[in-house]
Amino acid sequence: MRYTLSPKLHLSRLPLPTRVVLTCFVVLIEAALLVGSQKYRDRAEFTPTGAERYFHGDAAAGDGAEPLLPGEDLIDAAVAAQPAPPKSTRFLVDVVHPHLFTVPIVQFILLHLLILTRLSDRAKIALTLHGFGSTAATFGLPFLVAAGGGGAAWFIAAGANLLASFVGVGLLLLVELWRSAPELPAAARASRGDEVEPDRPVV
Repeated sequence: MRYTLSPKLHLSRLPLPTRVVLTCFVVLIEAALLVGSQKYRDRAEFTPTGAERYFHGDAAAGDGAEPLLPGEDLIDAAVAAQPAPPKSTRFLVDVVHPHLFTVPIVQFILLHLLILTRLSDRAKIALTLHGFGSTAATFGLPFLVAAGGGGAAWFIAAGANLLASFVGVGLLLLVELWRSAPELPAAARASRGDEVEPDRPVV
């Protein structure tokens, strides 16, 4: 990782094989994110109401009105959504535990590569805090929602921000990998010892 310490090194200056590998990695991460979001949509609606119903549960379906015809209540019960039970703490721990190990690792890799872009240090720090902060909120708020039903809107906002972080950083990295390298200042061009040569592999 020492090459990230060189202010002269940019993603577009990496050797071609390295840029191809990184491009494939980022594209597959974005594809995995798309598949993961579909998995959640199959379980619950991506809305505050859907999140509250999934984590906290809801009342039994039906409004309590008497059926107009014999057997109508059975038909309604068959087509109506079944009441969702609240998720237990054990269930949430089993779900959140592996994600808290894997998601930050992927974020660390992507945000580490962000260091090699032409963004300002303030922008890099802001994107880093935004990414890890949205991760902490996304996997922490389900416990609050399951316990009392509150915080569902915050959970949806955190999930949307986490999705935006992955997509935004991924697209930024793809652009920076293949965008023309920025011009080096005169002082930096005078000393090129820390720059990676195109024909020298990066380790």
